[in-house]
Amino acid sequence: MVAVEYEVFVAQFRQRTAARMAEFEKALAKAQGEVAKTSPGEPGRRQAAMSPPQVTPASPVARTPQQPGRGRPRGRGPVQSILRRA
Repeated sequence: MVAVEYEVFVAQFRQRTAARMAEFEKALAKAQGEVAKTSPGEPGRRQAAMSPPQVTPASPVARTPQQPGRGRPRGRGPVQSILRRA
């Protein structure tokens, strides 16, 4: 009995998913068409892809070495105060 309900659910899920995918593909094709109409064209894209990236000078803060994996220090957030009360 449960297996039959599950099979029905799976069939309905696949139908809904297929319909959503078709709708998404239509929207994607429409958006790609609009972008193609407004974009400058292939030569501009190739030139932009081949040009070297613009490098901005790093700030003094960015040049200081950082230890990998170190994020925010622990024990200073609201969770810590809640844990202390418990």
